[in-house]
Amino acid sequence: MIELKTRTQLENAINRAKAESKNLVVRMTNASRMYRVESKTSGNTYTVNFFIRNNRRYGHCSCKAGLNNQACKHLVAAAALNISLAERGLLNRKPAVSVG
Repeated sequence: MIELKTRTQLENAINRAKAESKNLVVRMTNASRMYRVESKTSGNTYTVNFFIRNNRRYGHCSCKAGLNNQACKHLVAAAALNISLAERGLLNRKPAVSVG
Protein backbone atom coordinates (compact mmCIF):
# COMPACT_ATOMS: atom_id res chain seq x y z
CA MET A 1 0.00 0.00 0.00
CA ILE A 2 1.42 3.35 -1.06
CA GLU A 3 0.26 6.70 0.25
CA LEU A 4 -0.20 8.96 -2.76
CA LYS A 5 1.15 12.39 -1.84
CA THR A 6 2.95 14.20 -4.64
CA ARG A 7 3.95 13.90 -8.27
CA THR A 8 7.61 13.98 -7.18
CA GLN A 9 7.07 10.85 -5.11
CA LEU A 10 5.83 9.04 -8.24
CA GLU A 11 8.23 10.60 -10.77
CA ASN A 12 10.18 7.42 -11.64
CA ALA A 13 7.00 5.38 -12.01
CA ILE A 14 5.47 8.13 -14.14
CA ASN A 15 8.49 8.08 -16.45
CA ARG A 16 8.34 4.28 -16.76
CA ALA A 17 4.61 4.41 -17.52
CA LYS A 18 5.15 7.09 -20.17
CA ALA A 19 7.93 5.07 -21.80
CA GLU A 20 5.70 1.99 -21.96
CA SER A 21 2.36 3.70 -22.55
CA LYS A 22 1.75 1.80 -25.80
CA ASN A 23 2.34 -1.50 -24.02
CA LEU A 24 0.06 -0.96 -21.00
CA VAL A 25 -3.70 -1.53 -21.20
CA VAL A 26 -5.82 -0.28 -18.29
CA ARG A 27 -9.33 -1.65 -17.81
CA MET A 28 -11.96 -0.85 -15.22
CA THR A 29 -13.37 -3.68 -13.13
CA ASN A 30 -16.82 -3.99 -11.59
CA ALA A 31 -15.41 -2.72 -8.29
CA SER A 32 -15.13 1.01 -7.73
CA ARG A 33 -11.59 2.35 -8.09
CA MET A 34 -10.18 -1.04 -9.06
CA TYR A 35 -8.41 -1.63 -12.36
CA ARG A 36 -6.64 -4.37 -14.30
CA VAL A 37 -3.41 -3.30 -15.98
CA GLU A 38 -2.06 -5.60 -18.67
CA SER A 39 1.44 -5.47 -20.06
CA LYS A 40 1.28 -6.29 -23.77
CA THR A 41 4.98 -7.18 -23.80
CA SER A 42 4.95 -9.70 -20.93
CA GLY A 43 1.27 -10.68 -21.01
CA ASN A 44 1.06 -10.21 -17.24
CA THR A 45 -2.02 -8.57 -15.72
CA TYR A 46 -1.95 -6.77 -12.38
CA THR A 47 -4.73 -5.51 -10.13
CA VAL A 48 -4.53 -1.90 -8.97
CA ASN A 49 -6.90 -0.31 -6.49
CA PHE A 50 -7.23 3.09 -4.87
CA PHE A 51 -8.82 3.97 -1.55
CA ILE A 52 -9.01 6.67 1.09
CA ARG A 53 -8.29 6.02 4.75
CA ASN A 54 -8.28 8.78 7.40
CA ASN A 55 -8.51 11.40 4.62
CA ARG A 56 -5.31 10.09 2.99
CA ARG A 57 -5.15 8.66 -0.53
CA TYR A 58 -3.60 5.24 -1.08
CA GLY A 59 -2.96 2.89 -3.96
CA HIS A 60 -1.96 -0.73 -4.24
CA CYS A 61 -0.72 -2.89 -7.12
CA SER A 62 -0.36 -6.67 -7.17
CA CYS A 63 2.98 -6.55 -9.05
CA LYS A 64 6.28 -7.31 -7.33
CA ALA A 65 7.09 -3.62 -6.73
CA GLY A 66 3.58 -2.93 -5.45
CA LEU A 67 3.77 -5.85 -3.04
CA ASN A 68 6.93 -4.21 -1.69
CA ASN A 69 5.07 -0.88 -1.24
CA GLN A 70 6.87 0.80 -4.13
CA ALA A 71 5.22 3.01 -6.74
CA CYS A 72 5.07 1.23 -10.10
CA LYS A 73 4.13 2.00 -13.68
CA HIS A 74 0.90 -0.01 -13.32
CA LEU A 75 -0.26 2.13 -10.39
CA VAL A 76 0.49 5.33 -12.30
CA ALA A 77 -1.25 4.14 -15.48
CA ALA A 78 -4.37 3.21 -13.50
CA ALA A 79 -4.20 6.49 -11.57
CA ALA A 80 -4.36 8.42 -14.85
CA LEU A 81 -7.63 6.68 -15.76
CA ASN A 82 -8.98 7.00 -12.21
CA ILE A 83 -8.30 10.75 -12.16
CA SER A 84 -9.84 11.22 -15.60
CA LEU A 85 -12.99 9.34 -14.60
CA ALA A 86 -13.27 11.29 -11.34
CA GLU A 87 -12.92 14.62 -13.15
CA ARG A 88 -15.73 13.65 -15.53
CA GLY A 89 -17.99 12.34 -12.74
CA LEU A 90 -17.80 8.78 -14.08
CA LEU A 91 -15.94 7.09 -11.25
CA ASN A 92 -18.85 5.06 -9.88
CA ARG A 93 -20.36 4.00 -13.19
CA LYS A 94 -20.22 0.54 -14.71
CA PRO A 95 -17.08 -0.31 -16.73
CA ALA A 96 -17.25 1.05 -20.24
CA VAL A 97 -13.92 2.83 -20.58
CA SER A 98 -10.49 1.35 -21.19
CA VAL A 99 -7.24 2.99 -22.16
CA GLY A 100 -4.62 1.36 -24.30
